[in-house]
Amino acid sequence: LHLLWQALNEGTIIRNGLATHNTMSIISSTAIKLLILTGARRGEVAAMRWEEIDLDVGTWTLAWERTENRRAHTVYLSALAISLLKNIMQISGESQFVFDTGRQSQNSHIHEDSLTSAVAKLRGTKGTKKIAPLSDLKPFTVHDLRRSAATAWGEHLKTAPHVIENMLNLQPLNKLIATYQHAVYAQEQKE
Repeated sequence: LHLLWQALNEGTIIRNGLATHNTMSIISSTAIKLLILTGARRGEVAAMRWEEIDLDVGTWTLAWERTENRRAHTVYLSALAISLLKNIMQISGESQFVFDTGRQSQNSHIHEDSLTSAVAKLRGTKGTKKIAPLSDLKPFTVHDLRRSAATAWGEHLKTAPHVIENMLNLQPLNKLIATYQHAVYAQEQKE
């Protein structure tokens, strides 16, 4: 994750109007950073809307229509995630979408597949193996970032598995728990 973050930073260093390390846009690199920080699904991040974000409270609230399991979900944002969103607001703050492509269509947010392609490019699986900054790493995908977030929350932050399930907006595997247990654990998620 550290090497990926570093590659994302290097890809967005601008000199003479061009990125010096690769051609990744700040829109794509920031979206990938939010995937790392939130553990959210790539489609949820790609289509993130400013109306869903409350930077003062530090929340990102997804309506049920925007989630895979059709349950409304609140993501509690870290200080770093809030800082990234404030920075990107200077670019896309006038759009309805956080990750606006600048195109004039109604759905002008980045496509979730572009995040997959960006990570693949950094790994060297898009024909750039010799100069790819992460070509020496064990292969990984965008979805592995979600898995890594969940693992890190449990391993390093000692977050309980049921809280991690809520943070990822997953349905409990145990049918009794899914039927009777509807606690959100908001405070635990914030922590």
